[in-house]
Amino acid sequence: AYVLLISAVVCLSTVGPFLKLIDGVHPTLKMFWRLTSTSLTLLPLAIWTVRKDGFPSLRLSQWGTLFLTSIGYSTTLGAYVISLDYTTVGNATIFSNTHSLLLLIGNVILGKHVTLLDGVGALVAFGGAILCSLGSAGASDDNDGAWSAVYGDFIAIISAIGAVWYFTFAKVIRPHVSIYIFMFLNVFLSSILVLIFMKITHVEFTWDRHEEHGMFGWTNLSWERLGVQIAMTLIPDWFGAMGYIRSMHYFETLIISVATLGEPVAAELTACAFGVGTLPGLLGWVGNLLVAGGTFAVILPSTTSTTSKQQQQRNESEKTKELL
Repeated sequence: AYVLLISAVVCLSTVGPFLKLIDGVHPTLKMFWRLTSTSLTLLPLAIWTVRKDGFPSLRLSQWGTLFLTSIGYSTTLGAYVISLDYTTVGNATIFSNTHSLLLLIGNVILGKHVTLLDGVGALVAFGGAILCSLGSAGASDDNDGAWSAVYGDFIAIISAIGAVWYFTFAKVIRPHVSIYIFMFLNVFLSSILVLIFMKITHVEFTWDRHEEHGMFGWTNLSWERLGVQIAMTLIPDWFGAMGYIRSMHYFETLIISVATLGEPVAAELTACAFGVGTLPGLLGWVGNLLVAGGTFAVILPSTTSTTSKQQQQRNESEKTKELL
């Protein structure tokens, strides 16, 4: 079970390094390639589900919620991919995973109760994030490179905001749609949104298999194109994401949440192994630890509460069985 969880962390952390391997391609086109290849992978499963259970009957408002979900999903993916062009893989992963901290800030703005542990954890994580950013900026030899790293970190935070948006609306619509149909529709709609964004922002693209600006350039028979797309579909999407889902059968939510904090470090090591990144300096490592520790302090109360409720439900269920 521990091997399964660790492998899920490592597999999911390879997204950034794999995207960095795709050279000479605009970030939004990289994202379109990934969404397109993932859609084709999910299509057979969606068709199988429709044939077995029928197409979901959704109201107009629910279709609107699904569309809003796709906006959040395309934003979180797109901002993450763009940030990789400006900052390190590790920093992009750290800042894009700060959605739990953003939710906490949202609660403060809305006037909701925030515990002392939540507040301290947020401050510690924020301080760690600053150290990570300073570490990347300090590693640059020129002022432009330093500001580029800071800009990339900011774009990664936008990715986290998109993740909050996605989680909020996905939680509403997910119970009304089966998992494979939801995943396919979400990814497919996101690819359409990315295409519209590329058209509006005048990103160069052609409807062919050109390796640098072709909409189907990822189908070229080379490691940097088709090979990387297949690897991203299998390793992060299937073994990574599905590994987390399978791990939930063996571990409590708290353990899973803590495990995800290892993704930035794993991403740094993977990027270094792939030759598309370098290991962080002292500030970077200290910042990593502070972000992980602060985020853990924020998620601890909620996951502990969830675990207690689950245990209480199990106890009540066992008592009911005994009475019967």
